[in-house]
Amino acid sequence: MYVPAMVAEFAGDLARLRTREGMKIAKAKGRLRGKRPKLSLRQETHLVQLLAVRALERVTEQRDDMAHPGSLLPNDRDWSASPEWVVR
Repeated sequence: MYVPAMVAEFAGDLARLRTREGMKIAKAKGRLRGKRPKLSLRQETHLVQLLAVRALERVTEQRDDMAHPGSLLPNDRDWSASPEWVVR
């Protein structure tokens, strides 16, 4: 029962050893570069620009909202949407 497990473990060790040796050889030849990026440099630049534009739009919206803090005066409110306990 132990012998087949030992043979399987030995075969796995040999496979790992061959893989590591192959990776060392590929690295020495300059063929092993690791994981490639998902986006090209052009795509990444475009996304960064889009994010910057969106961030600027958010800042502008927040500034516009804060520019008129008293724009909704009590006389301008829609009291029909208020709770029942509010005296109208």
